[in-house]
Order: sequence, then C-alpha cells, then structure tokens
Amino acid sequence: VNRNKLGLSLDLSSEEGRRFLLALLDDADVLVENFKPGTLEKWGLGADVLQPRFPKLIHCRISGFGADGPLGGLPGYDACAQAMCGLMSVNGEANGAATRVGLPVVDMVTGLNAALAILMALNERQRSGLGQFLDITLFDCAISLLHPHAANFFLSGQVPQRSGNAHP
Repeated sequence: VNRNKLGLSLDLSSEEGRRFLLALLDDADVLVENFKPGTLEKWGLGADVLQPRFPKLIHCRISGFGADGPLGGLPGYDACAQAMCGLMSVNGEANGAATRVGLPVVDMVTGLNAALAILMALNERQRSGLGQFLDITLFDCAISLLHPHAANFFLSGQVPQRSGNAHP
C-alpha cells in the first residue's frame, strides 16, 4: 500500500511541527487533510493563513460534514454517513433490516471525488495561477450515491424501499 512513499509524523500542536509543515508547503502543489473543521485554524494553519502565504497551493479538506450547517464541525465516518444519508435504508433484502454496504463505499467515493476536485483545481491553476480551497464531505458524497433513489423520491414523493439486488 505504501510502496515508494515516505511516511513522517508531525505534531502540529507544536511550533516545531508547524514550522516543518510550512517548510514542506514551500514547494508543494497539494495539501490534503482530514481533521475536523477548525483544527488547522486552532493551530494557526487555516486557509486564511495558508492561501496568502502559498497562493498556488491546492488545499483539500476532507471531513464528515464540513464546517457549517446543522452538522458542521462534527466528526464523521463511513458507516455514519451511510446511515444518515439513507443509503443503508435502501440496502438489503425487501423484508429485512437496513444494512450497511459491505465495503467502505462512502470513503472510497469521497476519495475519488477529492482526487477529481484536486485535478480540476490543478488544471484551473494552469490558467489562473491560483490555488484553491476544496471542501469535500463524506455526507455530500454519500448523498451522491443515492441515485436513482433520491431523484425518484423528489419526482414521486414515494420513499424508496429495499429490494435486494434488484435494480429499482
């Protein structure tokens, strides 16, 4: 899994760790982080600090629910997002209980969406010369997996039912 990668740990709550990160960012294209929103800000490393200092940096935050809204700042993980978005309610046999998908599909789709957003931001940077702050959430990505159930619900008002492996 970690072939040809260099692993290191930083204590960003320490001044030394923050200095080391800032030195790494001097020539970095992308920063990906998955702290709860507000954590980097608490350490003085929020977008308000990083964007002026590194205007070409693509900063991608991956979190459970983002920074604002009714669930903003709360932690999240795959099974939680599957349950809260309704994905579990349509997964399983028609006469059975709601079931978590057997793989971390929300984590995987969130990673893919983050990678796609980063590539789009890198492409835009070629034109504008500027980086971006990307806010990718597990919950948003989980909602995106509800096709065609969400569209059908908003069109008909009928709550989707579990149907095993039959396509609705």
